[in-house]
This record gives sequence, C-alpha cells and structure tokens, in this order.
Amino acid sequence: MHNTWSRAKHEIFGVIRPIIVSTPRWSSLRAIGQSRIVQASAIMPIVGYLIIYSNLIRELYCRMATTILLNPEGSCISGSTTSYDLHLTYIGLFFLGCGSLLFSTGCPQIFKTYSDAATYVRGEQRTTTPMDLTSMVMHIGDIDKDDANRFLKYADTDMDALPDHWDHPIWETIGNVLGNRATKDVMKTYYQTNDVWERYWLRIPCGLMFLVGFLFVLFPSIKTLIEVARILISSVGIR
Repeated sequence: MHNTWSRAKHEIFGVIRPIIVSTPRWSSLRAIGQSRIVQASAIMPIVGYLIIYSNLIRELYCRMATTILLNPEGSCISGSTTSYDLHLTYIGLFFLGCGSLLFSTGCPQIFKTYSDAATYVRGEQRTTTPMDLTSMVMHIGDIDKDDANRFLKYADTDMDALPDHWDHPIWETIGNVLGNRATKDVMKTYYQTNDVWERYWLRIPCGLMFLVGFLFVLFPSIKTLIEVARILISSVGIR
C-alpha cells in the first residue's frame, strides 16, 4: 500500500513539476508584491464595496465618462458599458488585493529583502557560518540530490553516505570545506532553489491573482483609450 501511494505521489509530482518550474518565481513577483499601488489595493476586498459601489463615487465616475467620451446621459444606468467597467475595475482590484495579501504573508523574507542571488550573496556572505552552509546544502538536497552532491564531492561524500544525526563530526568538516571552496556557489544555489520550491503552493496562486487582477483593471482602460482615440480621429475628419 505504501509503495503504491509513493508511486502515485511521484507520478502526480511529475505532472505538476513543469508548472511549478515555469510559473513566475518569488523574485519576479517581488516587484509587483512590493509595489505601493498593489499594496494599497489590499484593502479593496474589505472596503471595495463602499468605494466603487458608493452612489457618490459612481455618480462622479459616470459624469466624467459621459463628459469625456460624449456618451449619452443614460450611459451609467445598470447594465450599461460604464456600469460594467466599474464592476470590472472592482473585480480587478479585488484580485490584486488578494494577491498582495498572499505575497505579504506567504513570500519568504529572503525574497522580500534581496532581489536576486548575487545581492543575497553580497548581503549575507559575511555572517554565514560553515554550519549554515551545511544546512543550505542539506536543504538543496531535499529538492535535488544531484545539486547537493555537486557540493558534497568537495568533502568526498554524497547525500546517500551522510549520517542521520547532526552531532557527527562530518557535518562540521563539510561546512569548513564548503566555506573554503564554494561559499558563493552554495548560497547562490540555495537562493535559486528556494525561489522555485519554497512555498510554491502560495506562489502560484499569488502570481495567478496578480495576472487576473491586472487583466480586469486594464481592460476598461484600454477600451477607454481606444474610444478616446476614435473620437479624436473623428474630430479632425480622419476616417
């Protein structure tokens, strides 16, 4: 029974692995998640109804749309184009807000602080101890044994030969060897590995919410831009 479950998990993981690897990583989502505008949209799921669907805001928005786009007076009645634009804007801000909340609570601190592996190495190298390096390699090995073995070969060992208990002297030996020969490479690989695999079950929906949110918010803006361009072109007699 255990072997059957293990094979099933392996097969499932083989299917979802390309999705995990190909979706935007934490370091890519960082620019969006730490944007002030996106962070401000985090309050939209809570107060969005009071703002977007407020009669006052709705009236001001509709008057502006009527004036700028030369729409008829009834352009903002329920079911009109402008009314749909308001709904789309709210939905977009809702998704952006949810994505922002996911990023702020789920993104590991390392990616909030450092934008890439090189910056991480420069910022943390001086305070990283040999045992930190050993721990990093073990973490890398949990994801990819071949990557870990690439570093462990410096200490003439590999993942399969390591003891289970941390009080064995080999751990200190590995750390000292890595500290002398591969500190930057270990830290860089550690950052890149976590960028893909650390809390990926939060990273994927976070990126998806950002994408959906931007699509909903941009659609009314693009449509308005096209409408304004059409009016300007018509006003100068260009057909």
